[in-house]
Amino acid sequence: MKRRYNNLIVIFIFAFLSWMFSYYFIKIGGMVLDSDSSFHISRLEEIYLNLREGKLFTFIATRTFSNSGVGNFMFYPTLFLYPWALLRFIFNPVTSFYLWYGFFMFLTMVISYYSMLSYSSSKIRSYAFALIYSLAAYHIHLGLWHYVLGEFIAYTFIPLAFLGIYHILFGDSKKWKILGCGMALIMYAHLLSVYITALILVLITLGSIIYRKGIAKERLASLVKSAVLALLLVSPQLLLFITDYKGLGAPQKSFVYMSTVTEFIDSSLNNTSGTQTVGLVIIIVAFIGWYFVRNKSEEITAYVLGLGFLLLATRLIPWDLLTKTFVFNILGQVQFPYRFNTYSSFFLAVTASLIIQEILVIGSRDYLKFVNIIALTIVMVISYESAVTDVITRIDSNRIHLKKSNKELVTLPVNAYVDKDDYSNIFTYLVLFGETDYYPKQSYASYNNINSSVNAQTIVKHEGYLNKRKISIKLVKTSANTIIYKVKATKDGKLDLPVVKYPHTKVILNGNATKFDTSDRGTIQVNVNKGINNIMIRYQPSKLFYVGIGIAVITWGILLVITISKGLLKIREHSIGGLRV
Repeated sequence: MKRRYNNLIVIFIFAFLSWMFSYYFIKIGGMVLDSDSSFHISRLEEIYLNLREGKLFTFIATRTFSNSGVGNFMFYPTLFLYPWALLRFIFNPVTSFYLWYGFFMFLTMVISYYSMLSYSSSKIRSYAFALIYSLAAYHIHLGLWHYVLGEFIAYTFIPLAFLGIYHILFGDSKKWKILGCGMALIMYAHLLSVYITALILVLITLGSIIYRKGIAKERLASLVKSAVLALLLVSPQLLLFITDYKGLGAPQKSFVYMSTVTEFIDSSLNNTSGTQTVGLVIIIVAFIGWYFVRNKSEEITAYVLGLGFLLLATRLIPWDLLTKTFVFNILGQVQFPYRFNTYSSFFLAVTASLIIQEILVIGSRDYLKFVNIIALTIVMVISYESAVTDVITRIDSNRIHLKKSNKELVTLPVNAYVDKDDYSNIFTYLVLFGETDYYPKQSYASYNNINSSVNAQTIVKHEGYLNKRKISIKLVKTSANTIIYKVKATKDGKLDLPVVKYPHTKVILNGNATKFDTSDRGTIQVNVNKGINNIMIRYQPSKLFYVGIGIAVITWGILLVITISKGLLKIREHSIGGLRV
């Protein structure tokens, strides 16, 4: 009972801190937009509007992303945007975002706490790890500075993946479900994080096999079972990729935006939130951690991995030379080596929690432990406030409200300020990064530069063509996964509309389903007759998608039943044991 009571106190503290972190920005009442902000805000807006119509699933953009019908919702996970969308029904857009941000800060702390508790069985260490990992400067950068929200969400579930592989390879292999669930949750958030995490898990597994000269059959079986579980849980996403990810453009492989080691250390010591920093606590641990782990084999692994990933984010690694090797084919997808900061933050937070445990546990007196925990909490809150200072300063120095754009091909200005009253103006601009992500190859704009593709420009400008000649078209209506155009054709011919085509796109011409093909720019092309033509374009997924939904829901349901049953059994055994005493 005391153990559960202590855990409830910890969760209450996490909830209070998360509310405090959100409330401050809610009081500010505004957002300064940068990097991936408008991409995710536009995705959120589409989901919210579709939910208002009573439509649960969003597949293509019909009211955002220039009404282009782009299917980034199919290929870039959206599940964890739904809590944000639901908050929109109650609160204004800005408040909704900050509440959603606070919710994921809370979730990160809770998951981190219980993950470390499963690993170390130490509440003090688990509490320290939860605070250090969740309040790391790079995490703040993901959520509040550059709004890299897919990676921000994935950060929440990283501890589960590594806890899972730990149990399979070194701990209780019967806990293999943790790895499967962790990887599935990361895939629900950010595909590139799945890729990077999977590579690291493979390296850890190979390292374990080499060091131990093999792997026990039950551990290998647990590894296979966790992989199967993950596949079952993510089957809807996998099936969408199988059925519809065909002939699409993709960002080029690259290694860019690295800093020197000196620049990285300086930024971290200054505790700024950005791409080239891990914050004060993590960088200090990088320097002193060896002293505390040198005689602990399991802890050495975490420290060395953390240090390695920290260095991978800098120019100490000859990334330019690696572009000419096989490494580029494997890691080129990462694009920005600073993405390894997530993993250096995680592994060095593991080491930091060990250090704090050894320092704070002075004797066995409960009141001293309590005082030390309070001191740790205060220090970490101060560290967090220091890291968000740049975010607050940016908001205060960019109070010029975003105006509505009436021009074509205008990208959202960097550091644009919006509050609840001018939030809707965001959607009158092209998104900063990702406007043409998941466009067909023939219309994909490289390096997020709309001017690099004439085809992309014609799509976002809503240009239609009849027999390859420009024609006036009218966007009549947009609704969930549906776009309706009205066109007066001067003659019979092939009508090319500015809506991206996917294998399961459907076209209804003048009330009848009709065949169509793909234009030179990868959009819908349909044969029309002279006169008025009403064309409805909609996306209707394969039935396999709904089969995948069923598989995932049933699998989660079974896991939930198993978890609840085991929990009730433990409570019963504890009660019987108490009666016997």
